[in-house]
Amino acid sequence: MSNAPPSPTPVPAASLILLRQGHDGVEVLVGHRSLGARAFPGAIVFPGGKLEAQDAEWPGASDDSLRAALYSALREAFEETGLLIEAEGAGAPADADIALERRRVEGGEVAFAELLRRWGRALDPARLTPFAHWITPERAPYRFDTHFFLVAASSYEAQAPLICEEFEQLNWMRPDALLEREERRLMTPTRHCLDLLRAALTVSDAIQAARLRGMVEGQDVRAVQ
Repeated sequence: MSNAPPSPTPVPAASLILLRQGHDGVEVLVGHRSLGARAFPGAIVFPGGKLEAQDAEWPGASDDSLRAALYSALREAFEETGLLIEAEGAGAPADADIALERRRVEGGEVAFAELLRRWGRALDPARLTPFAHWITPERAPYRFDTHFFLVAASSYEAQAPLICEEFEQLNWMRPDALLEREERRLMTPTRHCLDLLRAALTVSDAIQAARLRGMVEGQDVRAVQ
């Protein structure tokens, strides 16, 4: 009989892969984690994080884990970058204190839905395309059950200033450049997602390919290292 401690249950999580059209092709928004971070120090990742109870309070999300993950990805993107990925793509009101409000949402002082209502903004789940699903293997010290979503940045979102409080830095980078220059800092799910995106010439090509392919899972879920 093995005396090994039981493997931790994977924590539901979500990540947003935000795409924009750069001068040299498709670019993705990634954050560089601190070397002192408890989990995944030094890794380059997409904005994202754990699902919270408020993510299941959106219409249809309480009985649909994928829909709850979708809202979580939008909330986490706001908390980690200051970008508001919503229906009209207009972003927060001009007089809004984005840095303050993102900290309030992150700290649980205000629900993301409440903030959107106050700002007169609405989310549009149809903007997001389910892209990939990964579960951290049993041997890992931290386990996540993560859904990745693809979204094309509006002209506003593609140029809006980024608030970098969660990461050492936030950058728009081409998938091929990340794979070639930063391979050591990419976890397997991130690397695999970038590999799927690297051949796309345009953002619309990337999203169309993802919709035709469907969400990547199954054997890929077990291939996480």
